Amino acid sequence: MSKGNITQHHSGSGDNVAGDKTIINQGEISSKNLAETVAKIQELLENISQNYPTNTTTEQMVVATKVIEQIESNHNWKKKAIAAFKQGSLKAIETNAIGAFVVGAIKGWQG
Repeated sequence: MSKGNITQHHSGSGDNVAGDKTIINQGEISSKNLAETVAKIQELLENISQNYPTNTTTEQMVVATKVIEQIESNHNWKKKAIAAFKQGSLKAIETNAIGAFVVGAIKGWQG
């Protein structure tokens, strides 16, 4: 079986739910779940950044490491983070150095 992603575009009316689904390794992650994952990562970045200094590159890497550890510790969250990266949903997080470190780690997990 291929490791590639398949994106399905859905639309409908009535009780049908419209949206895109990304199929990854036989599991489905909806666009809504990807957006929630990105928001959760951004929130975690902000929360940890408030508790640690971020003036130097080393300090920024410490914060990024703490964020990465939290994502890595939850297999489901890690899988969603990888899916979000593959869909290009993490671009907003890359706008600062800490986010770029985190996204770099997620990119490396694609293995």
